[in-house]
Amino acid sequence: MQTSGPSASLQEGRLAYLDVFKGIAIIVVCMGHMITYGSGEPEAASAYSLSELLYTGLLMFIVVSGYFHKVGRSLKENLVRRLLPMLAIIIVGTVVLTLTMYVYLLALGYDLSGCDVWSDIANAIIGRQSFVKAPGTPEVLGPYDVTFQFYYIQALIVGYAIFYPIVDRVVIDAKRTLAAILVLMGITMVYVEFIDIQLPFYIQLGPMVAAFLLMGAYMRTKDFFDTIKDWYHDKRYWLFFLACLAISLTLTYYFPTRKGFCYTIFGYYGGWSVITFTIISVTGGMVLLMLCAWIAKLGPIGKVMESCGRNCLYVFVLHVFVGCLLIAPFYPLTGEVWFPITDEWVSILVAVATIAIIMVVFGPVKDHIVSYRNHGGSR
Repeated sequence: MQTSGPSASLQEGRLAYLDVFKGIAIIVVCMGHMITYGSGEPEAASAYSLSELLYTGLLMFIVVSGYFHKVGRSLKENLVRRLLPMLAIIIVGTVVLTLTMYVYLLALGYDLSGCDVWSDIANAIIGRQSFVKAPGTPEVLGPYDVTFQFYYIQALIVGYAIFYPIVDRVVIDAKRTLAAILVLMGITMVYVEFIDIQLPFYIQLGPMVAAFLLMGAYMRTKDFFDTIKDWYHDKRYWLFFLACLAISLTLTYYFPTRKGFCYTIFGYYGGWSVITFTIISVTGGMVLLMLCAWIAKLGPIGKVMESCGRNCLYVFVLHVFVGCLLIAPFYPLTGEVWFPITDEWVSILVAVATIAIIMVVFGPVKDHIVSYRNHGGSR
């Protein structure tokens, strides 16, 4: 008889606030890509920034993904059900979206004679900065490159490939889980300190992704996210919330992460920064997650964020493509910057319009796919 495991609420339905968290996270990602005017290179200045706290949502998203791991599935089943669809997104999505944008820009009169679209597509699928010394080079390959955000999915694939073979044997015990996480962190520390080369498919990020996935999977055995969904009614959880906030802000002040995960950058101290990066990501991410548990109760606002969260994959995959479709006739895309809009209010308007379009167009598509899987596709 199983003494611990996923809660009934998680088995029978979704935890709404986790969808709210996903929704807010994807909105922040979209805003960050569209409002930040520049090539996307990691920050060089050491100035303290509260945006570092928001950045922790990127890593807490991985923890949440690990939380939804289902115990008992075979390795083959996990690979087929999880990794193959993600790999299809990388390959098919990169080819289709890049070629569509390429044709669209040609129709608008862009001069793309100096571009090698097929080489750029191949580089995007393999990994834009392969075998380049970190922090690497700017990610954007050409004006039609609308899949630079796919690095995150590539790193997830590698992380899951490490995670699935060990998770069911590890998370049954706290000591095993901690030991596995420390080993994965240690591998990353050594790699950053002594090698620090960007590998194809962002393989070097895999151990850290797997570590965060294991954190989430272990939390699942304790029903942790279900337990804290109403945390603000309990004084003990207020202390936990304030402690996480204090730790994340203090460490961020002295050991900023530089928000360069895609460049295999964890801070200003090489491999040693992996330690503070992990603590900041977990504590800061927990602050964001607990705030989302409160936001989920705010009526229409919570419902909108929840809806965004349920469609976060579509928004993540398509937001750069749709955003570029909207601005290409008015703001020349050069490949030197992600979104060449210097007016922040225009950037915000474009981001909101982009998310709305994706939600309206692809939301029903996703609902039909889910309905088919639940009622017909599994037979």
